[in-house]
Amino acid sequence: MNPPSTNPRSLRAFLTAIIGLVVYCSASAQTIAPVAKPAPASADVTVLKPFEVTASGEGDGYRVSSASTATRTNTALINIPQSVSIVTEALWRDTASTTFQDSFRFIPGAFVRDRNAGFGGVNLRGFENSGGFATDGVRIAPYKRDLAGYDRLEVVKGPPSAVQGRGGVAGLLNYILKKPDLKRAFTTVSTTVGFEDSVDGQFLRGTVDYNAVLNREGTQAARVVVVGQNSDDYIDFMKHKIAGIYPSFRWKFSDRTEVIAVGEFLQANTPSREEGHGFNVYPADVRRHLNFPAVYGAADQITPLNIPYSANAGGPDNTWKEGTDAINLTLDHKVAEKMFFKQAVHFHRSDIDWHAWTILDNVSRFQNVALDRTWSEIKVLNLQGDFNAQFAPLSWLKTSTLLGYQYEMSWGSNSNNTARPIEARYARIDLAELARDPIGFFGSPRTSTVPTLLNENETKARNFGMYVQQDFEFENRFILSGGLRSDKDRSASSRHVQGNRLNAASVLNSWRVSGVVKLTKELSLYAVKSLQNDPELFQAQYGAGVPIGDPRRDIFLRAARQNDLEEAGIKGEALGGRVTMTAAHWKLARKGNSVTLTTNENFTDPLTGLPVVRAITQIYVSDAETKGFELEAFGNITPRLTVMTSYVNMDSSEADPSANQVGARRPLRFAPDWSFKFFGKYSFRDPKGTGWLVKAGTTWVGPMAIQVPNGTGVFAGSRYNYPESQHTFDLGAAYRFGRWEADLQVNNFGADYFYLTRTNPLRSYRLTLTGRF
Repeated sequence: MNPPSTNPRSLRAFLTAIIGLVVYCSASAQTIAPVAKPAPASADVTVLKPFEVTASGEGDGYRVSSASTATRTNTALINIPQSVSIVTEALWRDTASTTFQDSFRFIPGAFVRDRNAGFGGVNLRGFENSGGFATDGVRIAPYKRDLAGYDRLEVVKGPPSAVQGRGGVAGLLNYILKKPDLKRAFTTVSTTVGFEDSVDGQFLRGTVDYNAVLNREGTQAARVVVVGQNSDDYIDFMKHKIAGIYPSFRWKFSDRTEVIAVGEFLQANTPSREEGHGFNVYPADVRRHLNFPAVYGAADQITPLNIPYSANAGGPDNTWKEGTDAINLTLDHKVAEKMFFKQAVHFHRSDIDWHAWTILDNVSRFQNVALDRTWSEIKVLNLQGDFNAQFAPLSWLKTSTLLGYQYEMSWGSNSNNTARPIEARYARIDLAELARDPIGFFGSPRTSTVPTLLNENETKARNFGMYVQQDFEFENRFILSGGLRSDKDRSASSRHVQGNRLNAASVLNSWRVSGVVKLTKELSLYAVKSLQNDPELFQAQYGAGVPIGDPRRDIFLRAARQNDLEEAGIKGEALGGRVTMTAAHWKLARKGNSVTLTTNENFTDPLTGLPVVRAITQIYVSDAETKGFELEAFGNITPRLTVMTSYVNMDSSEADPSANQVGARRPLRFAPDWSFKFFGKYSFRDPKGTGWLVKAGTTWVGPMAIQVPNGTGVFAGSRYNYPESQHTFDLGAAYRFGRWEADLQVNNFGADYFYLTRTNPLRSYRLTLTGRF
């Protein structure tokens, strides 16, 4: 299926929005000043200093005036030549967000790919973005996160290339940790209770955030954040147990030198999979919502069973236990006037115990069950240094030079095993029995055969990167930037089951050029060209479903990978700098993209001796592309009204390996043609802060291609374009009295079905009581 061409109506809407933005910002500009100055700092605007990442504190606003992720130096958003979205702790607090998956709910074009299994599943601008993560600007391997320890999230759309090097295809998600405040002592405590509509369970969560100034001079401060949670998910048998502590210390030796140390220690016991709620969807209402009866036709044996929404086909004991210990050290030093140096050290260790009962069929009443058991451990040491020098050699010329390096060492090991349930009723599940009693079906104990070792690997890797970025600003009007980065990678993997060793080495260069034209102090045009080369794709060509002993398990793919971004847009600040707006048009091309094709093959089950149909996944290498436009605005419309809103319109395509013709293309899966997100709040509070605040939000997505596992006819091993839009609505209210605030948030108020790679919770309730001292 070929993707739709750009809609003329959409193009007209984009041009209209750009013209409106230009006219509005130009009209609101009182003078044409040569330099764009940031809006005055307040409780609702965070202004960052050079090379310093600070906390946004207790402010209630959604606007941050500058960011460091896109350029490595704190730069006013209006002067950054790339799309950057920022989510503050205030928005997380207002939306009752606590998890990694919650953190980017209102980021334009960003959607959850994996709710539980794994720790880095994000779809951003149509691409899966599993490798583009950083903490305080240091690129790291992903791990479980709880938002209690973080101040905000900065998201750069498009490859970070020249300054960040290897990253995600579609961008970089940079999580900013909470740090001590040198100016004031405070304690914040909160308790949250709640429940889900779909299950008989509960939600209990508590946090403490304590900050102390340690001396009279205000040069030393310490902070500790503690979080604990015990809650039920919206799916049967799924529980979340979280225990975490985030201690930090800050010492400002002088006006020139400062050291910050932050620790992350988190124990997370969460579900590993949502069996029957992912690519294989079993709840009858969701299947009808997705039009599966028509897609599968007579082969559909599942929809007529009327399996309830909360049913978990994997049963109990689907767990993901992860422990993470991380240390982040940062030294900021002012070398001389207009010359700064920053050294960061990051180390983290994560160990994972993954236990999952899995099934792989989306049409059959009877399901064969397997046990996947994985243990893994990873250790990463990352050193990163940045030097920035700013000069004004001529009255009409300013320059800024950034030099830096990054060195990373990582060690990893994993062991993957498989087994089968011994009990016949669990080895081959009858979904009709599950539908009749989703809880009682798993009432008797379940045991497994002796696990069979599938893979046991050890990996060591090193990366050293150097980068330079040069900015020239002419007449306080035009900023021309160029950056270049070179990365040298070496890795060695020992595959003990296969009895071989794989070595890889590469030298990769990435670059970016950009320009910014400041039309007024509140309005700028920008354009960027960014090219990011990633390490060679090297992976098994055949994935899930291939039996042990099949020679296809030893076939590997190699391919060069490259991400190419072209983007242009306009940025503006309106209403006296209270609102930041962006309109952008982009084209993002990916070479060496991996495409998964699922086909059905007949096998004999080794446990029962019965014939079974098994889904075999095969990886192909192709190119992929997304292009479209994005509109975003966030900030304070009035002193009482705060909003964050966006609209994205996108076309996507990739080579179609399932088609029998050269050059055939199809849309990327789970890449909506359009999406709209809005969250806002209105305050009725008096000057002392006492009174009510009301909140509302909505998310809409348009038609998209969804995966069709075990499809028949023209849908075999393919996908189809789901033609309908989907939406959710959120409502909430909060009342503040003195030092206390009570906040009720109801997400998905209408209990609407919303499917995008995974089902999502129906109506959920969260009541939070917060005290600030």
